Amino acid sequence: RLLLKAMAEAQPALAQGTPSGGVGLLLLLTAHLRARPAAEVAAHRTHALALLLTCLSYREASAPTAADRAALAAAGAVAAHRDAYAAELAGTARAVEAAAGGALLELTIKINDVQLRPLFLHSIRWACASEGGDEEAGGGDAAAEEEEGRGAAGDELLASTLGGAETGAISGAMGPRRAASFFRAIAPSQIRLAELYAPYFALALPHATAVLGLPSCAPRLAYSRAAAAGSERRKLSDGAAGGGGADEDVVAGRVALLSALRFLRTGLSHHAAAPAASPTQLHAVERPLCALITSPYTAEARAGGEELSPAAAVAAAAAAAIRSEALGAVEALVLALGGDGSKRLHHAFCQAARQAAVETGSELVGDGSASVAGAMRLGALHGLGTLYAALGDGALPHVAEALPIVPELMEDSEAEVRQAALKLMQRLEELGESDFA
Repeated sequence: RLLLKAMAEAQPALAQGTPSGGVGLLLLLTAHLRARPAAEVAAHRTHALALLLTCLSYREASAPTAADRAALAAAGAVAAHRDAYAAELAGTARAVEAAAGGALLELTIKINDVQLRPLFLHSIRWACASEGGDEEAGGGDAAAEEEEGRGAAGDELLASTLGGAETGAISGAMGPRRAASFFRAIAPSQIRLAELYAPYFALALPHATAVLGLPSCAPRLAYSRAAAAGSERRKLSDGAAGGGGADEDVVAGRVALLSALRFLRTGLSHHAAAPAASPTQLHAVERPLCALITSPYTAEARAGGEELSPAAAVAAAAAAAIRSEALGAVEALVLALGGDGSKRLHHAFCQAARQAAVETGSELVGDGSASVAGAMRLGALHGLGTLYAALGDGALPHVAEALPIVPELMEDSEAEVRQAALKLMQRLEELGESDFA
């Protein structure tokens, strides 16, 4: 207890002196939690969580202010200064979150579910507090001072102090920086405990779903006119690519999106063994996942080539990673829902393909080789292909809905769309032949 209090007192000075000081503090906390008996860790769990969440605020606390950005903009080599500054912050934030994840794992495996649940809910409340707000990381310290948390009475007091309500009572949405920090920190526990983590996956699932739809995390392309006014031809600008890391808000949104998608993919993969999430929660994921995969943002992953600037290349790589994780989440979701449960998701992809097929495709992205509508068609085909691959022969009931759409896309004006449609059509024919046999 004295060591935890000393670490909490040292944390602000360490964070201000050297950003990596928070990493060292978390590594010390991890070693301390690993070495102490479970009963002792349980008794001081609120102090440990308070310290952990305080350190975990690094990504948010280090976000450049308006004054910081103005100073960087006034620097001589603007892009170089901004990129170097953003890379340093991102690297330290990742290190802090990895160390926090290790400490949280040690804390999680040393306490029981009754003790862990209120701590987990308090962590969600911390993540949902408005970024830069007054939400305190260690709301349970006062209770811990009075009652060490031993026994049922201590657990009740702790639960009431930490907010002890179910997630329905947690107000506010996660901002991108806290969402990134939260989901990255719980990842080691989720991976290590697998299906045993299912109840906590269900608690955080609505918040991960909400992150997919956050405006600040929404995958988007900013276009600039490539020709004179009135021209419909556009291309990616460096600003569209998010400055390759220079625009900290865009980068924070990408990290939050990837972290939430990985949380979904991991949790859904264990749903069959431990179905803690409700069907309503699972179906709520369908729409944002479909929108993500069929977004024109996926075109960034196709718009490669030597003409791309370094900033646009980074954005293209980020888009490819997001699309890959989203498709992985679709596969896990389909396996969790089963064939009958996937009807809505299949219909959503078919609708997206049908809608994109009637688009004019006059707006171009990247090097001009791929249209916005083409990117949407390609995303829809990839989504359908992932669904059919996951269901195997169980996808046969869905074939009738897709058959009128796929042949049209086999004659698409874009080669990549035609290839994806041809591949999907071959899969549909295989399903038909297996049914006939």
